[in-house]
Amino acid sequence: MRGLLVSCALVAAGCGDADGFGDCTVVLTPAADADQNHDTIQTAFGDAQPGARICLRPGTYQLHDELALTTADVEVRGSLRGGTVLDFAGQLRGANGLSVSADGFRLWALTIKNTAGDAVRISKSTGVTLREVQITWDAGRSPANGAYGLYPTESSEVVIDRCRVSYASDAGIYVGQSSRIVVRDSEVLRNVAGIEIENSVDADVYGNFAHDNTAGILVLNLPNLPQKNCRRVDVHDNLIADNNGESFAAPGSIVSGLPRGTGVLVLASDDNEIHDNRIDRNESIGLGVLSYLITGNATDDPDYEPYPEGNYLHDNHLAGNGTDPHDIAATLLAVVTPGGDQAEQILWDGAVKPDSARNCFAANGDASFRDLDFQNGYQHSTTDPAPFACVGVSLPRLPNDFPQATPPARTFQPLDQLSAYHYFAGAPALQLPAAGVVPFDVNAALFADGAAKLRFLVLPPGGKIAFDATGRWQFPDGTVLIKTFYFDLDARTPSAGRRLLETRLEVFRDGEWTLYTYLWDDAQTEATRLVPGRTLAVTHLDASGQTISLDYRVPSSDQCKTCHAQSRVSVPLGPRTRQLNRAFDYGSPLGPENQLEHLAALGAFDRPLPPVATLDRLSDPAGTDPLETRARSYLEANCAHCHAAGGAASSTSLRLNLETTLAIDLGICRSPNAAGPGAGQLLYDIVPGKPDESIVLFRMRSTEPEIKMPQLPSTTADTAGADLIAAWVATLPGTCP
Repeated sequence: MRGLLVSCALVAAGCGDADGFGDCTVVLTPAADADQNHDTIQTAFGDAQPGARICLRPGTYQLHDELALTTADVEVRGSLRGGTVLDFAGQLRGANGLSVSADGFRLWALTIKNTAGDAVRISKSTGVTLREVQITWDAGRSPANGAYGLYPTESSEVVIDRCRVSYASDAGIYVGQSSRIVVRDSEVLRNVAGIEIENSVDADVYGNFAHDNTAGILVLNLPNLPQKNCRRVDVHDNLIADNNGESFAAPGSIVSGLPRGTGVLVLASDDNEIHDNRIDRNESIGLGVLSYLITGNATDDPDYEPYPEGNYLHDNHLAGNGTDPHDIAATLLAVVTPGGDQAEQILWDGAVKPDSARNCFAANGDASFRDLDFQNGYQHSTTDPAPFACVGVSLPRLPNDFPQATPPARTFQPLDQLSAYHYFAGAPALQLPAAGVVPFDVNAALFADGAAKLRFLVLPPGGKIAFDATGRWQFPDGTVLIKTFYFDLDARTPSAGRRLLETRLEVFRDGEWTLYTYLWDDAQTEATRLVPGRTLAVTHLDASGQTISLDYRVPSSDQCKTCHAQSRVSVPLGPRTRQLNRAFDYGSPLGPENQLEHLAALGAFDRPLPPVATLDRLSDPAGTDPLETRARSYLEANCAHCHAAGGAASSTSLRLNLETTLAIDLGICRSPNAAGPGAGQLLYDIVPGKPDESIVLFRMRSTEPEIKMPQLPSTTADTAGADLIAAWVATLPGTCP
């Protein structure tokens, strides 16, 4: 047993072998209050060291906030005798139930239900195991349900074992843009799609029961995503039956176009093996292999290959499929068999490119077959399988589980009180920087429910910043960044006082940034470290004298890491050349001076500073620079930390950083692949000239947790920011298809 772990008997009386809690680091018990449940679980997540096992006793944990975990090698376990339930009914904050970005994560033996968005979202993680997890929504088939049940994306070595998911409005089990995946012995029912493997490589899907969904199992290769191609997916020994449920997917989503009654569908994906499955009573398609061309959706992705190639479909048992085709399947039937009322059980659209690897259909019993000959306008559609009865390539099996390594424990231990760091001279609430603490500001600030911020930089003695004119600065070990959030009591008269809410520290130690939050007390005399996050009731007067009352959300430390993560590594967001290239009043008799020049004069940089007039800068979104410049600066500051390569939303391919120039990457006439209810029944992220038809504006204006953007941590919509982006979208030329 690892040295960090303690006996269950030492942390909680009465736990026994029936629960499987004998090796737990901490054992938690449900409370009647949702906020208390969140704080208890999130504190355990935030304080966890690698190797921790966090165990939850039987009972229902009501929750109104998303839970987030970012520490590697952590197991979250319910009782092995059952009855551990996380219920997010009435969720107020956060888009997901459980959001994870951590290697070696393990979730075992519990139920998650009624999340506003995705139930379990895992991103950029290696070595993930989800075992005996149940996901559901009590509303039944409702478009208001979360899009995905179990949702690993941009991950590797993923095992989903003996899980059960129902009523997801997109896919029950979805694995996207990932590699080395095992989905086994699980049940998916009454979802739109049961199991979906999308733009992923090397997956083994077997022993599952997919029934009563709109579609059973999907293997999809879609355009305009960072990870290209979906290939080498082995779908075998599954039971796929009676997937005839009405679709309740968000309009415009990929799965909304699926015909009700689909058993197994391979779309534009290569080198897959579909074999030894039992596929019964799916009314539209038993087993289908289609090109992306047949969808009718346009794509301007030059690296996308829309044809399925080298697939081997053999030894499947099919019975009773195609008896009552729906949607596009019915349309195709009417084209190739006018007046017909029954489709063949195996369907291929026949679209190929020259010299491509053949798709082989062999030994599927007496199942009927049709090649649509889609590319030639259905002129030579045939039901003769003989020309396609070749032997393809069988895929090797993946291991049942993947070995895990335990990373070292964190060495830096934060202090409990902000004053103990001595960053401020005199009373901490005055926020007067002590010697060696340098104040600064940014050109374009992140919206945080309208709060103002004070920012400070602390470098270690002799430490130098590796200056970068356009990218991120590299800071010396021992650097600390400080940001305090506050409201003026009366914005018309700042001298009337202010209320400090929280102070966040970013600490760079041993080559790693760690983030800590300190909550100010009501007396404004001290700030104490806070792990789980908190919602604060705030009242103040705005610039017009109007009384503003709001719930201000202090994020948990793990939520902070989620936003600051770039390729799984936490990084500072503000201190960059383009943000600090501006004037700041340091109290000099000569007046304000450029912040970069001030830091250079202090000896903070490792090289001479170029003339600041030649360097990048963002515009103040509320300033007087040209509209497009201000809008792009706003998106850079508020959205690009997630919507950039390596960011939390990198899997979407929506790129909102300043470097993005391609219209499709900016979302112009781009249909999202996985927006779910967040699409608002709209078709494109940005529609030129039409802000009200643009998903980006719909999400910016919403405060609903499953819709709003940014997802964290604000609780109110940035009206001024949305108006700015709307004005910019209104000027964009062109039209969408």
